[in-house]
Amino acid sequence: MRSWPAHDERLAVNVFNHCSSYVADVVWTGLSTKHIRQGMEGHIDVDQLREVWMAISPVNYIEKLARKPKKSKFIYTTYDTTFLPEFSRDTVARIRSQGIDPDVVVLPCGHYTMGETPFKFVDGYHICSFLKRWL
Repeated sequence: MRSWPAHDERLAVNVFNHCSSYVADVVWTGLSTKHIRQGMEGHIDVDQLREVWMAISPVNYIEKLARKPKKSKFIYTTYDTTFLPEFSRDTVARIRSQGIDPDVVVLPCGHYTMGETPFKFVDGYHICSFLKRWL
């Protein structure tokens, strides 16, 4: 299993479309992942799940990312019921606490509506213009 590759030295630029510090939080609270939580509930709680899934959670790699700062952009949405906005804000705050000043865009839509017109075009514009500028 590969880890969050953002800290990989070969990468000079990172764009994150949706973000959360812990994968477990997304699964535990997300509307579209409710069925996964229901299958695990009673066997594990969210704190235990965070520990089990730490290897695939971005929070585990933020310090590594900070060792070799890169240009990073984070895009998330105001009304996301899968990646709750508070998890995205937490991720950005943790990144900033490491001395990294990321470019952040918050789109006024939800998780799935980010893939619908007009938001998919706005999202694509932010991604492409950021990559064009820094690559």
